[in-house]
Amino acid sequence: MNHTFLFKICRIAALFLSFLLATSSPLFSGEIGSLGLKIGLNITDYYGSDITDNDQSTRTGLLAGGFLTYKVNSLFSIQPEIFLSMKGGSRLASYEVESYRLYYLEIPILAKLTVPTAGPATPNFFVGPAIALKLGSQRKEVDPSSINNEIKNVDYGFVIGMGIDYEIGYRQFLFELRYHLGTRSIYENIDLKNRTVSLIIGYTL
Repeated sequence: MNHTFLFKICRIAALFLSFLLATSSPLFSGEIGSLGLKIGLNITDYYGSDITDNDQSTRTGLLAGGFLTYKVNSLFSIQPEIFLSMKGGSRLASYEVESYRLYYLEIPILAKLTVPTAGPATPNFFVGPAIALKLGSQRKEVDPSSINNEIKNVDYGFVIGMGIDYEIGYRQFLFELRYHLGTRSIYENIDLKNRTVSLIIGYTL
């Protein structure tokens, strides 16, 4: 995958949505739309100049947290989120397989476009930046404190994805597929960045 191209797409989409939000007259009559909870599955690995897809394998982990939706108008909303997120991967280093588990507190800020429909299912698309604060890290068969000191405390990147909101009564049930691409190496001297696909379900409170 051409990650430079994806960076450009994310930036263009974020700028475009920001422009629409900034020039939309209902902006000043926005309101808090909903609070909700989400839980999901992360499928994670790494990318960078110091690793190839043939040198690694993916890991799975849990994702859980909540969100707040601020409705700008019937089409656009801003959605800050907060998650406890498990990431990591396995890579071949010096003829040995090193298996990592990383724990983050993630805070995405998403611009969300909702496509109106006549039925209860409403598709949506979202994009935005995300920052992740390291809570801890482990490497198999290695003293956890040693690897924890090697991993940077802060990671950041872009989130892009799509979902469906399904309304049942006064609640909405959410189904999402998202791609989270880290843009900062998690190590000081190795070009190794996080890359995550997430499958998420949730509901509004």
